[in-house]
Amino acid sequence: MAQYQPNGTLYSTAFRDPEFMAYFGALTRQNILDYFSRSPFYDLQSTNQVLRMQNIALTGGFMSTLSGDQKEEEELKRFTGIEFVVVHARPDALFVIQKRRRLSPTETIPLAAYYVLDGTVYQAPDMHTVLGSKLLTSVTALRNTIDSFRETAPPFSIRRGYQWTLKPPEEDDDDDSEEDDDDDDDDGGDAHGLEDGQERPSVVGGANASQHAGSDVAMEEVDAT
Repeated sequence: MAQYQPNGTLYSTAFRDPEFMAYFGALTRQNILDYFSRSPFYDLQSTNQVLRMQNIALTGGFMSTLSGDQKEEEELKRFTGIEFVVVHARPDALFVIQKRRRLSPTETIPLAAYYVLDGTVYQAPDMHTVLGSKLLTSVTALRNTIDSFRETAPPFSIRRGYQWTLKPPEEDDDDDSEEDDDDDDDDGGDAHGLEDGQERPSVVGGANASQHAGSDVAMEEVDAT
């Protein structure tokens, strides 16, 4: 038996029928398959369509009551082939519909899944498509990283191979501004207490100061004599 291949062209397709919802009101488990049958995801060769055309299900078909919905699922077991079944229902919010191949009354093979979210029908991606998309994204990012390293690689040296020169860390602008403020404070402190045109007197300390003081005393003694 040939393996079923999902129609990948419908992954970007979304279906919505405002006229159906305006006429029948909120979507329910009893009318969701009838709503789904209007979408491009529906298979006219399915067992559901055969039941619709032959009117095997209870009166009202897909618009029947809950007992009719259960009767329809029982009728599907009498056939083999493609069928659509509601596997999850949260009325007026989310419905999950499974497309599967029935081999016997007790054996089925899932083929695809669709979900109806707030009245819009989408096809759920299969595992192969999801993994393929994730791997493609990862490989693309890895290729871009390798290309960036290749573009910035330094010349190759037989002795040392490839060597990247690391730049020193840049100084923080805040630290530079604080140092400038400290310098300004020092300059202001030096000029404090001086009027315009005045120079700071020189200060002589230590041995030089003692020598100057001794010279002044010696000069006074000479004058006294």
